[in-house]
Amino acid sequence: MKQEITGYITGIINNRNRVVEDIKKSRNLSRRDLYIQLTEQISYTNELTDLLDFVQDIPEENHKPTNGVDVEKIKSYARKLERINIDLRLDNISWQKKCKELKLKKIGRGNNGRNMES
Repeated sequence: MKQEITGYITGIINNRNRVVEDIKKSRNLSRRDLYIQLTEQISYTNELTDLLDFVQDIPEENHKPTNGVDVEKIKSYARKLERINIDLRLDNISWQKKCKELKLKKIGRGNNGRNMES
């Protein structure tokens, strides 16, 4: 985000510098108007330059990519999913074990799949 902001401010400063050059080349303005416009543009450019310096001095945040995704939240969510996955696997193992026990019990009674509802 910092790069985008500095790029935007730099673009405005460059544009203002071109405007100043165009004003200097202008033949249609009186000296007074020329002075006023140049002073306004240069003051504006100086304020933007101060803003640019301020933004460049802000430390970059390394834990968040420029798209705004919080990496720590994603890691936390991934750990939670891993725990859920382990729980589901344990439940599945338990379920398979119970199915085997029921199958063995059914075979032991000699039903071979008949009268299971009773």
